[in-house]
Parts: sequence; structure tokens; C-alpha cells
Amino acid sequence: MRSGIDVSYAQEGMDFNAAKAAGAEFAIIRMGRRGDSGTKYLDDQFTANINAAIAAGMDVGVYFYTKATTPEEAADDAEFCIEVLKEYCAGTDMKMGIWYDVEDNNTTGTCDNETITAIISRWVCEMNNAGYTNAGLYAYYAWLTGKINVNDLADYMPIWCAQYGYSENSFFAEHPNKNVVIWQYADNGTDETNAQLNDGRGIYYDKNVAYEEGDDRTGKGDFE
Repeated sequence: MRSGIDVSYAQEGMDFNAAKAAGAEFAIIRMGRRGDSGTKYLDDQFTANINAAIAAGMDVGVYFYTKATTPEEAADDAEFCIEVLKEYCAGTDMKMGIWYDVEDNNTTGTCDNETITAIISRWVCEMNNAGYTNAGLYAYYAWLTGKINVNDLADYMPIWCAQYGYSENSFFAEHPNKNVVIWQYADNGTDETNAQLNDGRGIYYDKNVAYEEGDDRTGKGDFE
């Protein structure tokens, strides 16, 4: 198991070297988002964050926050992601994956389960067709079990599950056939390790565990 964090514009000025020293081996950086009008935006801190994470010796990945309500909008999201990856990340090893953050209750969340599932599948397929075979889904446990028809998603699709306050990764325990590769198990905790990740300005970071071959994919390792 490997420990890591994910960050966005909200962690402007964070010390990636301090995070690495505290035990974070990887960072997943928000690359951008879809706005309410459908316009796509690059995250204000994307280039600064990904360059600082790489300089600190962390493995990196990226994620895109969607508000898509149709598969066609998901394809539009994918086109934006591909353009950003080509322009800003050419030659960068996205070892920690490329993720579609599906969690917005006011837009995507108003769709029925079948539509949400189709949105996810369309984005992943578009990314795969462009050569990004490590593209996957980020979603909360409640979405994975209540809003998304996970059995209709390809079993190969990487899944990054968010579920806080539990001692085990419940989604993988319930769906052992799914390719759960990362568990985000805490967001703004106040335990000792999270305090170490604080840069002194009251900023805290989500905590994640990434699974490797042979790991118990229900656990979160030693990054407490």
C-alpha cells in the first residue's frame, strides 16, 4: 500500500516536501472542472501543484471535476482533459491515474442512474480511445452504491472510492470483482498525521491509500 494526498486550488502554496516527509508518496492534482454553463476551466493551481509534487519526488495523477448531465457532455469533458494532458503533461508519467470526479449533486446528481452510468462510461471510453488507458472513476461510496449502476461498468475500469470514518474500504469488500485501486478515507481529519500535513495556514488535505498487486484492498495501511 502507498499513501498519498489529492489537492486543488484550495491548497495554494502548500509544501509538497513537507507532505512527502510526513509520508505522502503520491499526489493527485485537480486539472480542471466543468462550470454550470458547460465551460471547462483549468484549475488555477494545476501547473504549480503538479510541478511542485514532481519536484518533491512524488508520483502524480490528475482528476477532472464534472457537472455533465449527458454522455455528449462527458465526451466534451474528455476532449478538454486530453488537450490539457497534451499541452501541460507531455512526457509526464501519470502513474496515479487520470480520474473523472463524479459527485456534483446539483447537476450530474439530478440524472437517473442509467444516465450517470452512461456519462462515466463515455468519458472513460473517450480517454481510453485517446490512449489514456489508466482513466477511471472517482466517486463517493454513496454514489457508487446508490447513484451509479456499478455492475454496468467494465470490471477493468479503475475506481477511486471516497468513504470517510470507516476502518475498511467497504466498497471493495462488497464488490471484490471491481478494480478499486485507491481509497480516499479521510478529508479534514485532525489526527497527528493530518496535523503534520498542515502547512501552518489551516489547510488540510484528503488522505488516500493506493493499492498494489497482492495488497488487501479493504485496508488503509499505516498512514493514520
